[in-house]
Amino acid sequence: MRKTLTVLAAVLVAFCAGAGNAQVRYRRTVMTGGKAPEGAGGKQVRIFAEWAPYWLDQNFMGYWIERPLFAMPEYRENREAGHRKELESMKRYGIQGLASLDYVASLKQQTAWEIKAAVPGIEHMVVIPAYAWPKNYEKIRDAVAFAVKSPLTPRVDGKVLLSCYGTIQSAQAKALGDKLRSDPEIGDSFLLPCSMPFLEFHADFVRYRDMETDPPRWFLEKYRAAVREALDNSDGLVLYVKDAVREPGEQMWNMILLPHFEKYMWPIIREELAREKYRDKKILCPVIRGYVNHLSGKIVAEYGTSQLRRYLDLALQIRPDAIILFEWNEANENTSFQPLNFTSWAVARVVRYYSGLLNGRPAEPLEGDDTSLPNLVLSVRRRAKLGELINYEVLNVPDGVFSGVICFQLRLRDENRNVLAEFPLERVDAANLTAVSYRVATDDFKGALAITPELLVITPDGTKRTYTGFDSTILTASANVIYNETKQALRDLLIPQKENFTVTAEAGGTYRLDADFAASERLLRLEVTDNHTEVAACDPKQEFDYEKDAVFLGYFSAMGLLLKTEGTFRLHNVSDWTLRSDHLAHGVCNTVKKEGDTATCFTYFSWMRAPFILTVPRTEVENAELEITYPDPVGTQKIRLKDVWEKEHYAAAFGRHVRLHLARAARLPDYTFALNANQGTINRSVFPYTRYPVYQLTAVSESGRVWRSRPIVPTHPRGAKVPMTVFSEFANAPVKLPVAADFIPRIEYRFTPEYGALLTNAFDPWFNAELGGGFNYLEPMHKSAYPRLPKDFQSFAPRWVNEEGNWLLRFDGVSNYVNLPRETMPRGAYAIEMEIRTPGNREQVLLRSYSNREPGTLQTVLTADNELIATSALNSWNAPFRTGLKVPTDRWCRIRVNYDLAHLTFEVDGQRKTFPFTGRGFIFKPGCFGGTDEPNGAVGDKTGYFRGDLRRLTIIHNNTEEKK
Repeated sequence: MRKTLTVLAAVLVAFCAGAGNAQVRYRRTVMTGGKAPEGAGGKQVRIFAEWAPYWLDQNFMGYWIERPLFAMPEYRENREAGHRKELESMKRYGIQGLASLDYVASLKQQTAWEIKAAVPGIEHMVVIPAYAWPKNYEKIRDAVAFAVKSPLTPRVDGKVLLSCYGTIQSAQAKALGDKLRSDPEIGDSFLLPCSMPFLEFHADFVRYRDMETDPPRWFLEKYRAAVREALDNSDGLVLYVKDAVREPGEQMWNMILLPHFEKYMWPIIREELAREKYRDKKILCPVIRGYVNHLSGKIVAEYGTSQLRRYLDLALQIRPDAIILFEWNEANENTSFQPLNFTSWAVARVVRYYSGLLNGRPAEPLEGDDTSLPNLVLSVRRRAKLGELINYEVLNVPDGVFSGVICFQLRLRDENRNVLAEFPLERVDAANLTAVSYRVATDDFKGALAITPELLVITPDGTKRTYTGFDSTILTASANVIYNETKQALRDLLIPQKENFTVTAEAGGTYRLDADFAASERLLRLEVTDNHTEVAACDPKQEFDYEKDAVFLGYFSAMGLLLKTEGTFRLHNVSDWTLRSDHLAHGVCNTVKKEGDTATCFTYFSWMRAPFILTVPRTEVENAELEITYPDPVGTQKIRLKDVWEKEHYAAAFGRHVRLHLARAARLPDYTFALNANQGTINRSVFPYTRYPVYQLTAVSESGRVWRSRPIVPTHPRGAKVPMTVFSEFANAPVKLPVAADFIPRIEYRFTPEYGALLTNAFDPWFNAELGGGFNYLEPMHKSAYPRLPKDFQSFAPRWVNEEGNWLLRFDGVSNYVNLPRETMPRGAYAIEMEIRTPGNREQVLLRSYSNREPGTLQTVLTADNELIATSALNSWNAPFRTGLKVPTDRWCRIRVNYDLAHLTFEVDGQRKTFPFTGRGFIFKPGCFGGTDEPNGAVGDKTGYFRGDLRRLTIIHNNTEEKK
């Protein structure tokens, strides 16, 4: 099959000079595509986007890392208006509408709104949940029966076209199709394609590839027979065309088109479809643009728009009956196609261009575009740690406005406006879809905290202009869970008429934010972010008066409990206060009524957070006491709000199933209502959200244009520089970089009960550890731990014990553990020190990094004869280390682990064992001390919870000693 996605040039090693002629290393790639094949414009190719159960009225801040561009609290009273806004967005993409999964109630409601809105050309596809067959047939039947009756369901050849989510094999499709057709309410009124033959052949195709030989004829005929069987048993095929690979040394996955799909599978499928017998069969083609799951640690990088263009170029060749965009609005996995705060209309521009090519429409600009500007899109990573590569992509999307050559030059500046890099001047034909990418080594950005791009553009008539207002990449020393990119089209840049933004350090550790912004169009919002987290906003309704009120953010989490119940919040010694839900998707903690000092709250205790916002007068925090009471098995807790305000974070265990986390608000509690004005101001003091705040002012207009200020970094690391071991993805090897000592995470946990069921640290609250906890989705104890516990277990949290004036944690060996957040255990070099005391003589877990059956970095275990053994994740595999070091029983013992990316050293009370080792944990994971729920590696079915005491735990994101 002819490829339209072509690598024109790739420079494996290049340098560009910035300030002081410093050399910044990078790899450059130029890619073209988007060429309409012969015969385009005949059969209509419909495009749909799968819908997930997230609405524009829900709050995505503080838990999710992406946010819908048009999300607003106004829609909480009128969800139909929010859906209508989504329909308006879809029309700009040139797509037909949504493809709803198995949320049948939402499907019916959305369809009713869509019929009422009467938006021309909008359709609504039903997606069959393959995993529901055969156990939950009624769910599928209900959706299909509704689809048959709905006037908005897409029809091909007079029949309803269905898609499926997940794999539905040939035999399954036949059985399900036969059962549906036997239903008199449905009959032979639908088309249900099955999954193309893939999984049963994939491994053999790979084997022949590794042997560097073509598959034998008998094998290809076997595949042809499978294709025929699938076409005989179903109404067509859903293509599976991708695989995920890693470039050497890199931690992110790259989604690729399978070579054996292009060379062998598709040609056979195409030949069969050309036969008279199968000419009416339908082809569905899924399209993704990336997968960034900040909770599971699984990252399929976006690499600008290259992933998206790769699959749309394939669709141009295949010309399927329908393309399914995966997905419209998936908040957790960050696969969203909808307009987002960090993409605006950039993705829409790409999809719209291909939609025109597929259906024979000429390229044209988006309505409202300033066509004096080229249709260029700049993509940049939002965060990176030292050693990683940052991908910058500049994409030209043809739209018939310009002809001739467009020139551009990318320049990078640090937070002090120093030029770090100037890349060569590039020349692209305005009529071609062309992307120029630079993959830049962060190793060379020593000392910088925020990297901001700017773009010099020369149009064909010679007009020269430099564009700013783009997003910044925040650099961290060693920890990163944010791998999304900001995609900014020049035509989506909001141009300020006035912009002033200053940050001033204040006594008491707060920062004063003063912003004044005006534009020629009405604003939806004006906000300040710290490390891309919203911390302040211009609020037209002034819901929170931060000068007078203390705002607290809290949430419940639970394990082994699915309980919907009402409880009470009672505030003692407070004259007036408010309590409300924060409207996080999936979280339920709603105030039902409030009378005097008591509020009744309906709460759903489950495996998702149940969050709330509490506001009390600042002058009354000193004596305020919060009393929370729920029926058994939750119980009652009393908390002094003064402790929370002064210590920033506090946690409490309720009964044995539930925990509460309560914090002084350092971020924006919730969205503000739309400004509906051309200007706005922000004047307020904020607590730092991160150790080294990076503040940016962001303005969003009603049309979806976005502007961002240059980053302001009020406090820089000041410690002496020390050598830090970093894995350089550019060099594919460990390197040592000079890094300020206080920029490197040194997490020394405080052993004191002052913070309740928390182990806090002075470096950054991100690394605060929970006593118990980790109940939420994809955390270490998510769902699976509970069935493995004895029915009479007492608590997940270890007990605080005072011994000779010092505090320690006592673990019962049954269900006690400490949960550590993602990246506490880094994927690079580290040094760990812990002091334990145990009666021993049992196989028990110590410190491990893992979740959801997958290892993160290190796992340490004591054997039944008290030997320290360990595993360390090497990609997805474990390498066992039997140290031979014995841990003494019934006395304090110091255990140290040191890793420099070349040697792994274990130490028990001064006795050492060193192993040569170069592996890294490729998936960032939470950690856990003392607990286990999934057998893995050295942690097996016989491995129990830790029994004994812990009085010290320190984790440093650097090795602390040289190999001797």
